[in-house]
Amino acid sequence: MNLPLEYFIARFEENFTVFKGIFNDLNPGLYNWKQSDDKWSLLEIICHLVDEEREDFRRRLQFVVNNEAGQPPGINPVQWVIERSYSTQDYESKIKEFINERQASLVFLETIDPATLDNFYEHPSLGKLNGHHFLNNWLAHDYLHIKQATRLKYDLLSARGGVHLAYAGTWK
Repeated sequence: MNLPLEYFIARFEENFTVFKGIFNDLNPGLYNWKQSDDKWSLLEIICHLVDEEREDFRRRLQFVVNNEAGQPPGINPVQWVIERSYSTQDYESKIKEFINERQASLVFLETIDPATLDNFYEHPSLGKLNGHHFLNNWLAHDYLHIKQATRLKYDLLSARGGVHLAYAGTWK
């Protein structure tokens, strides 16, 4: 049994508020900080979220519910970090861009006929992917990046806060 569309809309609205809180009011020393070269900064995370919002999840869900022919446009989110120079982007502009893209997504989600979520396309290696697949994975993607950004802020506090954080509890 699939969760209703309204459930996803409510969660995306909640996550929108969470994301705005996580990324709000930071200086370059905070949004550019990363624990190591192989980890992302908050700037890189917000750039990724903008691209995923616009070019991956919303676009693929549109593709499926509109019953478009063929395959959706290709994506390469991991490579985009380098190709699109995420680390040199303007943080405040990216925050505004994410806000605009998430608002557009919420408007789009309100227009979906729930029956069209059963539409699918045949992915070359993953098989049949329907609207439910994209809604669930989009929401899971939100949660993964909320966790990632929260962990990054915890690690920053641990590295620069000047005190041990064991009293707060342990991160597992």
